Amino acid sequence: MFRLSVLCLLVALAMRTTDLMAFSPDSYAMKSVLAEGRWVKVSVKDDGIHFIPASALKAMGFSDPTQVGVYGYGGRRLPEVLDASGYVDDLPRIQSINDPAGIYFFAVGVAERTEDANGAAVMKCNTFSSDGFYFLSDCVALPQRSIEKSGQPGAADPSDSFVECVQHETDLVSPGNTGHYMVGEDMRFTPSRRFTFSLPGAVPGGMVRIGASLCTDLTSSSAWSIEAGDVSVTVPAEATPAGSEYHGVATEGWTKDFAHDGSGSLNVSVTLSGAPGNARGAWLDWVAVNYDRKISLANSPAIVFTTGAKEVALSGATSQTIIWDVTDPLEIKEMPMLLSGDTATFTASADGRRT
Repeated sequence: MFRLSVLCLLVALAMRTTDLMAFSPDSYAMKSVLAEGRWVKVSVKDDGIHFIPASALKAMGFSDPTQVGVYGYGGRRLPEVLDASGYVDDLPRIQSINDPAGIYFFAVGVAERTEDANGAAVMKCNTFSSDGFYFLSDCVALPQRSIEKSGQPGAADPSDSFVECVQHETDLVSPGNTGHYMVGEDMRFTPSRRFTFSLPGAVPGGMVRIGASLCTDLTSSSAWSIEAGDVSVTVPAEATPAGSEYHGVATEGWTKDFAHDGSGSLNVSVTLSGAPGNARGAWLDWVAVNYDRKISLANSPAIVFTTGAKEVALSGATSQTIIWDVTDPLEIKEMPMLLSGDTATFTASADGRRT
């Protein structure tokens, strides 16, 4: 829980000249790659492998689609503090696969997965944009980048599932009329909202947990709840503290883990108690469902997953399957695989959570 407040501060700082130093001059490009060649901007919403066919590239004006490169960062929100160690000036060229059929590349969408200490996953959206953008060009300012291999084929004890996160979020209102905190549906006059989530690839009997967050501006303490079948949790909501700088209180709650029933969907209700009588404002921020999902291509041509397992098994694979480690989208690695039947196994070269 945190209290949403807006404070105006007048701070006098005695700053030394060393505090005002910029990056080294060699951190900046002498000229932009945009200075030459043909450029076309394309938009993406979600993380994933994207394919642009050669016919579409020709329609954009590129005479030789095999010479087209992809440039950009995607849709993630930029950090508020720039760090010279990770700073890339201008547009970087990202790795891609070019063939006569078209161009394949991994795109970064507007939502970034975050996890708390208990492993609950939430997608944090870029409140400043609903799309990410990349640029296509036939310029020769930067060479095509190859995708190096990393890791080993095969695995002794691989993991074949991961915790997927599907989420509902609509950014409609700024409760404090400032900053980047945005919320969605008004809960005062429609205090109960129901959502149906599709759970592709859910492991029968696997784990499911549901979380949600509300921002409330209440005259007195109340509560709200999450319900899915016979599973529910009630979350206390405090009254907004007195003072013109306070605009509401944000709270978050999660159900206990429960077993998935094997169906491909889940109905979730979020209900605010006492509205609208004691609510000056009440908004839904997000609803998220975490569930165990099979690492499989059986019903999808591509899958993006995050796991802490070093050894992984991917079902539904063929000899044409390509596995990329996109933990760093600007330094993609190809994972060699060992194919047995329709199951590909591989072992990462590094520890920790990877995508």
